[in-house]
Amino acid sequence: MSDNITHPFIIDLVKGGFEEFVQASILTYADYTQYECHFVGSIAYSFDLLLREVCETHQIKVGTILKSPINELFNAVLERESNSLLSL
Repeated sequence: MSDNITHPFIIDLVKGGFEEFVQASILTYADYTQYECHFVGSIAYSFDLLLREVCETHQIKVGTILKSPINELFNAVLERESNSLLSL
């Protein structure tokens, strides 16, 4: 779909999917506007502008959008381990 993202049908399809996700997963929290919402996955990453557009209509603060969390997880483990070694 990313090859045809400028086609109106694809835009509507992706935005519709994001809208359904937002309705089912974010708007169910009463205080969702008080927090940043972070997203992980290739769909969110590839279509981040459309995701941000949908979130903006609901006053959702978008934080980080990661394609894959493995690098950040790896770095966090390395930092934790190096900090624990320094405290010895």
